[in-house]
Amino acid sequence: MATQQKWTQLFEQVVGRKPTAKEFIQGKQTGFDPKSIKAIAAVSDDSVAISEAPVAGSTATVSYQSPTFKGQEINAQEARWVDAFRQVVGREPSASEVQAARSTQFDLQEINLIAGGVLKSSTPASFVQAQPQLPTKKKKGRRQKRKEQQLAQEAQAQGASHPTTPQAVKPSKKKASGNFIVTAVALLLAFLALGVSIYQTSALSQARQELKEVKTLQDNQDKINVFSNFFLSTYVSSNKVDYLSLYLDGDIQKDVHQVIVKSYAGSTLEKIRQDKNGFAVVYVVSYQAENGTWKKDRVSFSVKEDAKSNFGYVVTTVPKHSNY
Repeated sequence: MATQQKWTQLFEQVVGRKPTAKEFIQGKQTGFDPKSIKAIAAVSDDSVAISEAPVAGSTATVSYQSPTFKGQEINAQEARWVDAFRQVVGREPSASEVQAARSTQFDLQEINLIAGGVLKSSTPASFVQAQPQLPTKKKKGRRQKRKEQQLAQEAQAQGASHPTTPQAVKPSKKKASGNFIVTAVALLLAFLALGVSIYQTSALSQARQELKEVKTLQDNQDKINVFSNFFLSTYVSSNKVDYLSLYLDGDIQKDVHQVIVKSYAGSTLEKIRQDKNGFAVVYVVSYQAENGTWKKDRVSFSVKEDAKSNFGYVVTTVPKHSNY
């Protein structure tokens, strides 16, 4: 059995390069058996022959024959590709096919495409597994860095100096649940946008209605105030009159009766707003009762426009009195 130093030298002679840390560890697990070099480095049997002398105390000897293709020497990687092409396609590759393979760095999985898609069998898994891994450009994680450092240190301690080749990291596939979540979020946002749009439309419509009511109130406030003052001076009076009905809507004429006082002092507008009957008004009326006591009442009623009336407006509700 060869020593680790002799095994490393044999590996370089057979494969044409120094072993990686991973290959060194695999060789150590076999007891540095020279016959394991081909399997560890995935070298074709046609290009390398290794023999170990049976005599005790003798060292292992290696005979290395450079692989050829159509009379030209080719390296181990090209030789593996040509060998795989023969087994998969069933014929020798043409010069143009070799040139095309060289542009793919002799990727065994591209044989089907290079051969025109006509194969007698699928690419053997042994050839795909034997293809060397190329370093990825992705950033290495902490765990991977620590692992590589440990392997490099162990290999260096055992006489191997070649750095480890990082394994390619396969990108993770998106799960169906992720797509469902994205779709659900998109639908939720769409419903929220629709709700906001409806709310804004409703708020805008309400604001327009309020502006319309304010404008209507501003256009009528002074006219209503004049009409209401005339009505109150007739409704609360020291003299009985027979023209109170001129201020009243026909539906309430029989329900409104004049308030007789000793003296009427006047009225002041306290509040005015629009309601379902037109305009609701509240006045503070000052007068002297028949017993001589001065009083102030809060009188509220509703008014609406009426083009047929003598004053342009009519009282539509029975006045209500409360203490001021």
